Amino acid sequence: MSSLPVSPSPNSNIERQILTENDKGEEIDAAPPSFEPFINALLEPAAKVLTELHERIGNAPESTPKDLSDARLHIQALTQKLVDQAREAAKDVVSRRQRDAAELSKECNDLVSDVDDLRLALGEDGKRKTRFKAGDLPESLTARRDRLKEEFHTYTATYDQRIIKLDGLLDRLRKLHAVLGDKLVTLPPESEDKFKDVTSFSMRTMEQNIQRAEGELARRKDAFKTSLIGLSNSLIEIVEPLPEASNSEDEAIVAFEESFYPQLPKLIETEDENIIDILVETLNPTDSLLEHTESLRAGLEDEKIRREEEIQTVYDQLNPLWDKLDVDESQREQFINTNMGSTLGVIEAYHQELDRMLELKRENMALFVQRIRGDIEKLWDYMQVGSNERSQFTAFTDDSFNDECLAEHENILAVLQEEKNTKGKILTKVHLYNQIVSEEIQLQASILITTSEYWLTHSQESANDASRLLGRGPRDPGRLIREEKMRKRVAKKSQIEADLLEMLESWENENARMFLINDEHFAETLKQRIASKAQEKENKRKGKGGGPPPVTRKASNSSLNGSTNSTTTTNKRKPLHAPQESITPAPSAKRMRVGSAESNKGVVNSITKSTHSHNSAIKPKRMVNKQAPPRYPIALSSVAESPANGHDPFGKPAQAQARSKTMPSKKSRRSSFKPETRVASVSSVIDHQYAELEAIAAGEEEDW
Repeated sequence: MSSLPVSPSPNSNIERQILTENDKGEEIDAAPPSFEPFINALLEPAAKVLTELHERIGNAPESTPKDLSDARLHIQALTQKLVDQAREAAKDVVSRRQRDAAELSKECNDLVSDVDDLRLALGEDGKRKTRFKAGDLPESLTARRDRLKEEFHTYTATYDQRIIKLDGLLDRLRKLHAVLGDKLVTLPPESEDKFKDVTSFSMRTMEQNIQRAEGELARRKDAFKTSLIGLSNSLIEIVEPLPEASNSEDEAIVAFEESFYPQLPKLIETEDENIIDILVETLNPTDSLLEHTESLRAGLEDEKIRREEEIQTVYDQLNPLWDKLDVDESQREQFINTNMGSTLGVIEAYHQELDRMLELKRENMALFVQRIRGDIEKLWDYMQVGSNERSQFTAFTDDSFNDECLAEHENILAVLQEEKNTKGKILTKVHLYNQIVSEEIQLQASILITTSEYWLTHSQESANDASRLLGRGPRDPGRLIREEKMRKRVAKKSQIEADLLEMLESWENENARMFLINDEHFAETLKQRIASKAQEKENKRKGKGGGPPPVTRKASNSSLNGSTNSTTTTNKRKPLHAPQESITPAPSAKRMRVGSAESNKGVVNSITKSTHSHNSAIKPKRMVNKQAPPRYPIALSSVAESPANGHDPFGKPAQAQARSKTMPSKKSRRSSFKPETRVASVSSVIDHQYAELEAIAAGEEEDW
């Protein structure tokens, strides 16, 4: 375990101080102090005395310097000896303190190393709590030693707690390793360091490994239990044969066979899952045991599936025979409920029932063939198959009812059903087209019949019979709506023809044969119909091109309100099929008053009520500005042309008409009323009625 880098602290200053003191000891030996000034001070007074003494004695003048030199040498010798003694004493003191400082420094360094190792073992949570700043005072070695000892004891307590937890995790991991093996559980390597790795990351990693291993152990137990349940279910289904003990030397497999096989009869009889739960908890789901149980389960499952497939094969043959022979549903359910499971006895029962049904089928072969022939005829009729195509199936008229005849009928029925599926959209379109053609013929016949009946019925009626305008008598209220729906469907005929031609061409290209309807090439027949219709329209257009333009009667909202500026209708009769110009009915037609007479008011209001009585709860969403079919041209023209002598269409005498013309104008609608306007107003109300019915038809029509 490598030591962590130690941040610089004031203790390094102490070490540097010790080194500096050693250097100073060397300086004492190398550079002794100078005593010349002191010697000079001592010898200066002696020099004067010596000079006087030598003069009195009578010595030569050189005697004084000689005496001073001898004295200097003697003083220097004494001083050097004293300096040497002092230097030795200083060295002894320094050496003793240097040894003390070195011992404290070594102890501090050892503590720092141990603390660093503990910090490394504890990880991020073991960082030092005591920090030094650059501005702090230098710390003595003794204080540093005491602080490091305290810090060491703190980390040691944390380390001891984690060691206890680590030992528990290692013990659990070793047990999981014994069951799951080296592939799923990895034990941590043995460490040679003084302190084991007890960092939070290491502990968390070990806990995750244990959690993953326990999850794998739980998964294996679930898989082991699933295998045992599947094995038990298969045994319950097939009952026999029961598995036998193997010659395996694996301890887990041997323990499984000794615990499980003796309880199989009880498990099959009672289906008690507690037996399986006890086995799962007591046995260790090793790889070898899981492979062994899965192999047993797969073998029994394959046998069960093989038997079920055999039963299903027999049932697939048996069920159509039940249908053909009209076997009662209760009898079928009783047979199925009696023969549950996949035992050999159940398989034998199904085979016996199939043999019995086949014998009944041979006895009732004619009935089967006749039923299939009925289905074939229905498909022929639906697809409009012609007699030539039908005659190609010669077995349809064969009276030899046997298996071959039945097979031929079943085959042709399957072919027809497949062809029906491929022609489904086209046949639906063909039926729709035929319906539209039929409705087009009905509309044309309806127009002719309506015109003929009107002239036959109303040629002898009195011209002043106003009840004709009220629509009294036998009538069909829903006729207009039905005819309008039919017209809108017929209007889509050309689009349906175009779609049919496109679909027929695509089908014929895909199937490489013609699409026949009643032995005719339907695409060619359809093209001929379209061409014939176009030629008929062209001939009709050329035949009517030189005729006079039709006279159109116009009615406005102002005529409904009876205003003085309303325009009167023309007295000329309109052609039977002349298109009418669409008008927008007045919203206030129901509340409108025409003229001053109560009889006139009743006529108009009764017409309006009749208009709304057919569909009072339905209102048109919007009025479409288009030409409406000529529903009432003859009746309106008759009213406009043939009033009775001396009376207007509402029964007002001619004298009253004259008086109304000569009387002064009043601030009332009645003052500007005219008979012609009255007829136009009634006609507009009838047009309003027809427009409402037309709008209702437009809103209720289904979108094809």
